[in-house]
Amino acid sequence: MRPLLFTLLFLVVQKSLFAEVKHFARPNYEQIKKLTTNKALATWYPKLLTRYNNHDTTLSNTDFHLLYYGFFFQPEYKKVGMPLAVKDSIKAIYKKQNFTNKATKEERIQLISLTQTLLKTEPFNLNSLNRLYILYLELGKKDSSNLYKYKLEKVAQTLFTSGDGKTDSTGIHVLAIDDEYSILALLGYEYDGSHTHTKSHADLLKVRKNDDNIDGMYFDVKQILKVK
Repeated sequence: MRPLLFTLLFLVVQKSLFAEVKHFARPNYEQIKKLTTNKALATWYPKLLTRYNNHDTTLSNTDFHLLYYGFFFQPEYKKVGMPLAVKDSIKAIYKKQNFTNKATKEERIQLISLTQTLLKTEPFNLNSLNRLYILYLELGKKDSSNLYKYKLEKVAQTLFTSGDGKTDSTGIHVLAIDDEYSILALLGYEYDGSHTHTKSHADLLKVRKNDDNIDGMYFDVKQILKVK
């Protein structure tokens, strides 16, 4: 449904980011909670989120780490996955035959508006950030496209530093199940439909045959189960 050229270019960028990560560390959720819930600190969550929503490109890698994993401790986290009507509207537009070749400017603008609505409740949703990056690029709005590409890369990099995804004890930590499938797509892997939940509370998503010769990736969902 997306222009193949942009998708492949994007995937190459993400594979490069993943390959560059040499050290992985499980998020320290107790420390993250302390740093993001103290109003006296510059890391107080509303301050960081305002900067993120205002497209502040001076946010550090640590800031993105606190933004992504600190969202677990915000009241808004309970709303993740709720705007189903908006998601259904987005799917309906993409289901149109030959959307990529025949989509109008108005339809792309409508998709941007709907996706922006989703980001109000799911500000770090990888699929939404990717969609905005591509739609703005298709509309020739390179500055806006680059902003969402920047956010996408930073959020993805945050995830990549949380684990290597090779075992159930080194799974990539995610905020939502949707991000598991997005990570596979960003890395160029095709989900084969097989999903397993391990005893140590990791999700294993199997993938089709690929050049990296991996059978699947693990995602740590302990915090999701704890908070939900």
